[in-house]
Amino acid sequence: FPVPFRLPPHPFRMMSRNTVRATTDTMGNEAKEGKHARRIKRIVDQMGVVRTKEAKAEMEERNGEMYLGLDLSTQGLKAEILNSHLEVKATGTINFDRDLPHYRTSGGAHVSGLRATVPSMMFAEALDLLLTQMKNKGFDFGKVAGISVSGQQHGSVWWENGSEKVLTSLDASKGSLKDQLHGCFSLKEGPIWMDSSTAKECEHMRNALGGDRKVLNLSGSRPYERFTGNQIRKVYLTQREAYDRTERISLVSSMVTSLLIGRYAPIDASDASGMNLMNIRAKCWSWELLQTVVHNDSKNAKNVLNPKRLGSEAEKLWRKLGGKRGVVPSYSICGDVAQYFVEKYQFSPACKIVAGSGDNPSSLVGLRGTAPGDVIISLGTSDTLFAVTENASMKGLDGHVLINPLDDSTYIKMLCFKNGSLTRERVRAKFTDGTWESFSNALKTTAPGNEGYIGIYFLDPEIVPTFNAQRVFRFSPSNQPVREFPRPEHEIRALLEGHFLSMRVHTMGMRLPKLNKVIATGGASQNSDILQIIADVFKAPVYVHKDGSGSAALGAALRVIHALACSNLKSFVTLDDALKAYGCKPRESFFKKAAHPRNTYVYDHMIKKYEDLERAVVLVGLYNERNSGL
Repeated sequence: FPVPFRLPPHPFRMMSRNTVRATTDTMGNEAKEGKHARRIKRIVDQMGVVRTKEAKAEMEERNGEMYLGLDLSTQGLKAEILNSHLEVKATGTINFDRDLPHYRTSGGAHVSGLRATVPSMMFAEALDLLLTQMKNKGFDFGKVAGISVSGQQHGSVWWENGSEKVLTSLDASKGSLKDQLHGCFSLKEGPIWMDSSTAKECEHMRNALGGDRKVLNLSGSRPYERFTGNQIRKVYLTQREAYDRTERISLVSSMVTSLLIGRYAPIDASDASGMNLMNIRAKCWSWELLQTVVHNDSKNAKNVLNPKRLGSEAEKLWRKLGGKRGVVPSYSICGDVAQYFVEKYQFSPACKIVAGSGDNPSSLVGLRGTAPGDVIISLGTSDTLFAVTENASMKGLDGHVLINPLDDSTYIKMLCFKNGSLTRERVRAKFTDGTWESFSNALKTTAPGNEGYIGIYFLDPEIVPTFNAQRVFRFSPSNQPVREFPRPEHEIRALLEGHFLSMRVHTMGMRLPKLNKVIATGGASQNSDILQIIADVFKAPVYVHKDGSGSAALGAALRVIHALACSNLKSFVTLDDALKAYGCKPRESFFKKAAHPRNTYVYDHMIKKYEDLERAVVLVGLYNERNSGL
């Protein structure tokens, strides 16, 4: 045997020789692992988890524990329910446009120019509708041990004075959430991440604190139009009566969490990172940032006497955001599920509600993308690129630093590109027959590098780089602006190559670890031709989840497992340790290689050219009327 070991009379006497050898080999390996193995064993013992698959199955059948993740995205609400083997046992989906047509949303929102809002009541109605559908399909919510929410980041919900009393008295016998929450929102529609109407408010914050770099170092991001702090300032200045009537300001994730626990829920530190309001290192509301939001003179905002004093505008905003307990670690348990859901959907009264988080951090959790050197690219309504690091510093000004929801001593660095799937769909509709098959066929007819033709597509105002207009710029191989490309197929490749070249250009200032691989997720990650461009541009292999999952809803469910493990142990453990305790497969086994870099030399030569053209477009304002749209 690998280590000294005396065979006990039972149960090994009943085992075959191969089983004994496998068992003792495992014990020998654990002995070699030392402290880490003992730590895992302690977790297993304290959580009462049995290692063998058969025993775990019996335990699951006996206890019936499941974990519910909810993802409230731009276009709908999705649910995924996991068992302790990380198997998806049930799902549900609500599409806002299709299933709640009376709100008259398009793509899940109301968009008018630079303004984008969502009816807050729609979130509550969608939650009831989703749970009702799943219940009608026969799912037993009594098995659910915990719930967490992933919500579209930056969006805000404004609660009317007295609304918490309504939340605490929710009663299934009195009707639906929509019936009982009537009059609970001081703003019937809250701004969401697509809103880019707060340029003046961003300029105010920039001037008040001494520039973009100061705001980035303090909050994790320079002032951004969609960030909640700047949206709050706009409401403060233009809808003051509604602002004064507001008892609590929630993010989308904490709003749904508030419904689930029947009182106002705190905001987790990861989602709060996207507000321009939290001190990214102290993980609490920043008085400097709060003061800039509610002070009219940007030059003197820092010099106001004691913004913490009772009754000051900054102190009032601090209270609207939950005060001292307004920000909590992402693995915090906010309470038990509200009686409304116990009565209406038969949840167990002991079901725990974990602090909600943003959709981007939750997507990272869903992919278990926490290894140094991994870059995750999510191809969704907006495209995002993010990676985990141990430092919060940024060389450039673009991008964001967020608290890692799985370990608040580390950070997520992220870039967000507004022109994602909707832009790809519009280009597809314009230059092909409207199918993804024809889109891919058009892409295959052009060579990597697109014969020197480059396109920059801002069909919506862009976040990275900042460009607050809707324009398309096309350039010839000699860098001259052109009205159109020689062939429609050039348009398809120019869209994709320009987009991913922009991603690579803007990662250069993020101080990321050395890149090992790219993990792709989202709808477009199913397209092998798109993945090949990513592999070539980033000079790294691209992996995708084997079963196509890795969603934000899955990430929310995994966060439930993590929070319950930390709660049961009364100390912090990593998600990997918690999952090892459940006997789950290693992280690497969930992924498969989908593309390998083949044409890196082509894009190495294009990087500088693209960077110069993008800088000219954004900073110099290179533009002419013939070069302004699809």
